[in-house]
Parts: sequence; structure tokens; C-alpha cells
Amino acid sequence: MPDFPLSQLNELFPSALAIALLASIESLVSAVSLDGMTGTKHNSSKELVGQGMANAVVPFFSGIAATGVIVRSATNVKNGAKTRLSAVVHSGLLVLVLLALAPLAQFIPMAVLAGILTFTAVHLMDFDALKHFLSDSKSDVLVFLATVTATVFLELTTAILIGFTLAGLVFIKKMSENVEIKLVPAPAPAVTISTLAPDVSGIARTYRVSGPLFFGSAYRLERISDETPRETCKVLVLDLLDVDYMDSSAVAILDGIVESRKKAGGDVYLAVTNPRVKNKILHSAAMEYLTKEDLVTSVEQGVTKAIQKFGPKSP
Repeated sequence: MPDFPLSQLNELFPSALAIALLASIESLVSAVSLDGMTGTKHNSSKELVGQGMANAVVPFFSGIAATGVIVRSATNVKNGAKTRLSAVVHSGLLVLVLLALAPLAQFIPMAVLAGILTFTAVHLMDFDALKHFLSDSKSDVLVFLATVTATVFLELTTAILIGFTLAGLVFIKKMSENVEIKLVPAPAPAVTISTLAPDVSGIARTYRVSGPLFFGSAYRLERISDETPRETCKVLVLDLLDVDYMDSSAVAILDGIVESRKKAGGDVYLAVTNPRVKNKILHSAAMEYLTKEDLVTSVEQGVTKAIQKFGPKSP
């Protein structure tokens, strides 16, 4: 049994995480490439679960983490492999070669090994795809170049962590740009009241919010309070029908909007139908000022309630 002092866990975790990510990505990339070569469809869940189980066991026998490799897999397919048995035969032959010829490996010059690796790496690259990729999004190209540079001048595990961190930041930026908040004309109320003023803009103001609301985009909600004067607009109707995700940061900002509007003597109606978003709101601090009736299923319903409450009354 290998020695595994818990005191070294903090030192081992970053490397273990990087190896796990690298192994997962390499296996899935290999599987996708082989799908294109064989016309089949792999199961990503089975691939990762099987690989994870194997890599969780082999360290207890002084083994190292393994992963699917495109080089040997592609060679296997190009030489007529059809079933899983080919991988078993390949592994068995590789073990025999290592046991029988391993002592001779010391006589192979390092320059020869470097040449073989370089030749293999060059033939693995799809230069046409790389050309199209480099003409694509500048942010993706930046992540690519940073990862390649880090791989050459730093450790591979460090390069992977840098690549994932930059890719995560780019993803957050792109997702935040998909959020749209705009003032829309208040729709006609769903009920007819003869004494209502034809212009409801002085009573209710409606904002349509689209896209996921998370810590990278939730700050945009703050413009609603800045643009909506409490003195001239009694009711705020927020159209959240196109919001499919809301995290705690967005909920906190929404709580502040509701609280400030209620303390100023106004009302807030939230048009929301997504079960997850609605559940977030129902368990938020905003419900200290709202009731379940303030969560409506359409903007028209919210405007109707605003008109009934703050509109002109019948004589």
C-alpha cells in the first residue's frame, strides 16, 4: 500500500485536479475523433466513469493515472480494429514489449525520442482547423495562445489550470453579455375599467430582463432603480419570463430593489414562471415585502393590478 500522509493533501490536490481535467479532456477528445473515423457514437458518461474507477484503483498497486490516447487509438482503427478486443490485444502486446525490451530502452538516444514525439505531435495537428480557429473569436485565441505558451515555458499542470481559469473568465464575460435589460411600453391591462387614464406610464413602468442572472451579470439590475423615479412611478413590473437562472447575487440585488420601492410607498410585481427562478424568489428576503400574489404569470397581469391599485377611482 503506497504511503499517503494527509499532511500532503494540500500539495497534491492542485496537481491531481489538473491531471483529472487533462485525462477527462484527452479521453473525450479521443472519443470524438474516433467517432468521426468509425461513424459511431460514444457514451461520455460511461467513458469518464470507467476511467475514473480505473484511476481510483491503480494507485493502490503503484500505478499511475491512465487516459484514452488518440495516437494509439487512431493507429488501432486505421489498422482494421473493429471491437473492444483490439484494445485488449494492444494492451497485452504493450506489456510484453515493456517486460522484454525495457532494458534496451536506455540505449535509445534522447534526440531520437524527441524526433519521434515531434513527428507524432505534428501529425496530430489539424492545420486547416487551426487556421479557422485563429480567425475566430479573439478571446478564444487568447486563451489558446496563453495555454500553449504556459505549456512550453511552465509545467503542463500549471498550463492546464491557467487555460481553465482564462476560459472560465471568458465564459463569464460572454454569459454576462447575453443579459438584456430594457424598458418596454406597459401593455394594455387585462381588465377594462372605464375611468382609467389611457396613459399608464405614470403609474407602472415595465422592464424586460432576458438571460441568466448570475454574479457576472446581476449588477445590470441596478440600473432599474437608477432609471425609475419613485416620485413619478408608483409601480415597477419586472418581466422575468426569459430568465432561466438566478443566483444568490442576483437575488440580493432584486431584494434591494423590492425593499427600496416598497419603503417609498410603491409596489413591485414580478412576472415569473420558471420554477427554479420562482423558488429562489419565494425563499428570498424580498418576500418580507411581497406576497405570493405579487408574483404574476404575465406582464399584463402585473400592470392590471397596478392600475387597479393606483389608477383613478370611479366617482
